Amino acid sequence: MSGTMYLTAQRVTNPTTGATGINCFLHLHGRSLGITPDWRFDDVNRISNQYPGEKTASKTDLSPGGNRVLSYLEIVSEDTTKPSDLLEAITAFAEPPNPDEVVTRNDVSMFFFCSQALPHEYRANELDVLKNRILEWAPEILRELPAI
Repeated sequence: MSGTMYLTAQRVTNPTTGATGINCFLHLHGRSLGITPDWRFDDVNRISNQYPGEKTASKTDLSPGGNRVLSYLEIVSEDTTKPSDLLEAITAFAEPPNPDEVVTRNDVSMFFFCSQALPHEYRANELDVLKNRILEWAPEILRELPAI
């Protein structure tokens, strides 16, 4: 039985220093955790907020903890999703017309959020910036996923 993969890229700001950056995290849900949410039936936000899984990899511009999240891209799928399907789904993802909409492509569910607190000059391209950060990090992510 495979598990669920939760991948996120977040633009964060440190409220003390004002520094901003993008932090990325990969979480896997193995049987050892006792909780194996099914990405096909569990809401992306529920998985990310209640059952993120075990953090297995990260790439951060700012030290995690105490940062304010300005935008994020959340990606949930089976952890045995073919790498080509995962990368194609991320590349093809476009901002949905309804801001609360979860988009599923190639068995990969994705959700994008952009806070009004994000400076206006970032908003137009924010989804592409977050997608590109994940795609740049893809070789490391793919090494963490179980072999198909």
